[in-house]
Amino acid sequence: LSIDGLKVVGACEDGRVRLWSIKEGSLVGQPWEGNNDRVKCLDWSPNGAEVAGGLDDGTIQRWNTSS
Repeated sequence: LSIDGLKVVGACEDGRVRLWSIKEGSLVGQPWEGNNDRVKCLDWSPNGAEVAGGLDDGTIQRWNTSS
């Protein structure tokens, strides 16, 4: 859940991460691509500008929430 409570982010089995608008009940933009590994956990940055994901291979990937 985003800092403002308006969006939620979820990881899918295909390695993509999707951002959803709670108010609209719809996908925001295109799914974010990972590095083909499963995303195990997600967390928002303190200012809500980025989402970080821990991947199955032990790496961390970041996505900009405004793009």
